[in-house]
Amino acid sequence: MAVTVVDEDDIKSIPPSSVANLLKGVPEVRVTESGIERIKIRGESAQRVAIMIDGQKITDHTNYGTPILIAPTEIERIEVVLGPASVTSGNAAIGGVVNIITKRGADKPIEATVSARYLGANEGYRANTCLAGTVGNFDYRLSYSKSDLDNRQSADGEVVPSGSEDRDIHAFAGYRSGNHYFGVRAQDYDLSADVYTGSPTFTIDLLKRDLHKYGAFYEGEDLTPWMSLLKIDAYTQSVDRAFESNGVFGPGMFSNSTSDDDQKTSGFKATATLELTPGHRTVIGFEYEDDNLISDKVSTRSFGGTPSVTTRYSDATIKTASVFAQHEAQPQLQPLVCATTTWTAHRTNTG
Repeated sequence: MAVTVVDEDDIKSIPPSSVANLLKGVPEVRVTESGIERIKIRGESAQRVAIMIDGQKITDHTNYGTPILIAPTEIERIEVVLGPASVTSGNAAIGGVVNIITKRGADKPIEATVSARYLGANEGYRANTCLAGTVGNFDYRLSYSKSDLDNRQSADGEVVPSGSEDRDIHAFAGYRSGNHYFGVRAQDYDLSADVYTGSPTFTIDLLKRDLHKYGAFYEGEDLTPWMSLLKIDAYTQSVDRAFESNGVFGPGMFSNSTSDDDQKTSGFKATATLELTPGHRTVIGFEYEDDNLISDKVSTRSFGGTPSVTTRYSDATIKTASVFAQHEAQPQLQPLVCATTTWTAHRTNTG
């Protein structure tokens, strides 16, 4: 598979206004920013791209695709798989995978950082504070990030409205024992944004798109001569979404829609990377997801007469269990042997 990595050095050189800003230079990746950021890869829609944080998926059941719900200051690197990866990453990974790897400890026992940046393109700011360190075999990190971005500036002027605001709290603790590494994470992320519609009579407000997540993982490296990696992840997360749209089409003609969704997901995934013979690698695994969505929608419309009200309520659950295996073989090139034969011609003159 074709993989592009945005590493730590690249991230440091890019203004941290958003995660989308970190991915704009990746070939074959297109970023859409309709209030919140979504990713398209190789022409596929955002619905066909799997978004992961530390290998754990963010599920989404809208028609727009999975959003990126993390502050850019928490990211160590981003791994982008270009093209289908559904065998190991699920049915949403037809276009590709964006796996965001978050920061862990630090090189010192105690490291405290405080940073603040003014972003002229949005006339806003992003501030971050962090306490991290490594003591013996123990790693820890506690961070807080906050941003308030005003309307974006374009070549044609100010894009009204297009502002956003987010707040991200991260906590991490890890312990290493030989080839074994155990870790736990917690994230509390809040986002609200205005969506540019191009029409002053039609507005969309993303009142909230919040992620609350708790996870634990285990990583074992080189546990046997033929198993190079064993990784186990377990997590539970909730995504709260609320938005409101308003449209005015004439005297007594209007439309108002509100939606309040509450999505809860629990997941477990175990993968092993096996290298039984040189030039061959096999990935096997098991994954389980329990996904529940409660949606409450209200729509009020009037076309010059008595307004009509429509309500829709749904409570749906999807439980998925899967076993997968993928084998990769690297061709072994044979050395090229060249044989050269020299012919010598003899001429005999007779008189």
